[in-house]
Amino acid sequence: MVRYYFMVCLCIAFLFSDDSVAVAVKIQKQVKQTIARSIDAYVSIGGGAGAIISKDGYIITNNHVVEDHQETWFVKTGKGKTYRAKVVGRDKKGDLCLLKIVPEQNNLPFLKLGNSNLLYHGQRVLAMGNPFLYSTDGSPSVSLGIVSALHCFQDNYGDAIQTDTSLNPGNSGGPLINFQGEIVGICGRIASRFNNRRSSGVGFAITSNQVKNFLPLLKRGAKIHHGYIGIDVREYFNQGVLVKSSPIKVFKPGDIVLKIAGLPIYSLDLFYGKLWTYPANTVVPVTVKRQDQILTLRVTLQKFVQEEK
Repeated sequence: MVRYYFMVCLCIAFLFSDDSVAVAVKIQKQVKQTIARSIDAYVSIGGGAGAIISKDGYIITNNHVVEDHQETWFVKTGKGKTYRAKVVGRDKKGDLCLLKIVPEQNNLPFLKLGNSNLLYHGQRVLAMGNPFLYSTDGSPSVSLGIVSALHCFQDNYGDAIQTDTSLNPGNSGGPLINFQGEIVGICGRIASRFNNRRSSGVGFAITSNQVKNFLPLLKRGAKIHHGYIGIDVREYFNQGVLVKSSPIKVFKPGDIVLKIAGLPIYSLDLFYGKLWTYPANTVVPVTVKRQDQILTLRVTLQKFVQEEK
């Protein structure tokens, strides 16, 4: 009991110490600065949110936010300005949609797509969205949280960011933003139980690097095919995945896949999830162990065939 009381006193002392106050003030300042940099590029759209990612008015959001047959949408920025935007390209399987503001613009506020490979566990991030569509004036709801986990496999979110920022229906398509004011993810899913669709503290976002990988195809309005390697693989004692057989000549039976594009691979989810983040026909480096050698193979990805069904 005395030990418990002592620990409580220590926690209270920390909370009210000069150092903790300074940290809180610093975080508050960073949050305010990030919101100020981001709010003009945030948009509410359809059943959720999105973000302007270029000065000429390209907008990224989730496909399920604008998934009906409507191809023209009205969007409202965080400062309440309304624009008309047309769908340019869709990645239905990857849950991304690219729109463009019309008529032509050339000097819009926008958010840069950051490098999601630089994210780390515990990093502070902001989520912007319109939970339960409460906002009618375009202003976003902003929640502060951290990156809880990386490289999460969630069905068609093959290499997702897990975050504890408060995500609810209406947050879909909204940006996940670092303190540099860059988009590091597109929020789109929440983990829920018993059909209770509200924030559980476990939300998922598509990485900004996946968005960048598909952006050229989305801008062209091309049909999207996700990447795949048609080889027979098995998990190998958390050390990689073992190639059992392969119709692709570059792989040999007995190869152990260690990395894909620099990401350590120790499960089938990671193997297939990482490939999913690239379009078919992309050439990616795959590191394998072949007997006593470590080799880097350059592999052209095939189409993920199941998406044709």
